[in-house]
Amino acid sequence: MNPDFERYRRELGDKKFAAFEALCFHRADKVAKPYTALQTAWRLEYPGHAQAVAYGVLDALNGNYDSDAVVNALAEALEGPGVIPGLVEVTGGTGDWYASSRNIYQERGDPFTLDNLIEFCSFGLVLDPEHFFFDVRNRNVIDVPDRDPEDEQTGDVTVMFNCFHVTQKGLAFAEQFFPERIEKLRQAEAARK
Repeated sequence: MNPDFERYRRELGDKKFAAFEALCFHRADKVAKPYTALQTAWRLEYPGHAQAVAYGVLDALNGNYDSDAVVNALAEALEGPGVIPGLVEVTGGTGDWYASSRNIYQERGDPFTLDNLIEFCSFGLVLDPEHFFFDVRNRNVIDVPDRDPEDEQTGDVTVMFNCFHVTQKGLAFAEQFFPERIEKLRQAEAARK
């Protein structure tokens, strides 16, 4: 048992500890590989992984770059065990307004309150990186966090999203306190193969 984790557990208190558990197992019954999703959620910290998610979503849409469709598909691809998206925004594409956005954690509400999520970040259990990709349709993608989407209006698809996701430390914390639930995810995923 990690003594720091024991202290974090006490400092979080029961309600926030339960909220962290809810994040770890969020939508576990709705994703194809819940164990893998939880084990790899920390990778969203890295632009290359986030970019792969954005590409995968666009590829799956087969040219339907309607901004609402892209936002909804990206939000669905991101949300799962260990991950709750914040703002997901798309500029460009084929929609009439050329912009669409959703804030998933606000839509989901309690226990995914900003207060809880920020508290998890303060312990290093969760991160909240922001990724900004310009011209994803043409694969000219650069993660540019400070770029204003209004700077370019070329019809290209620009994607911005942030996610609250467990870190590797957060995953170790979950493994210490929720080993049986994590093992059930692993078994459920193995049974689906």
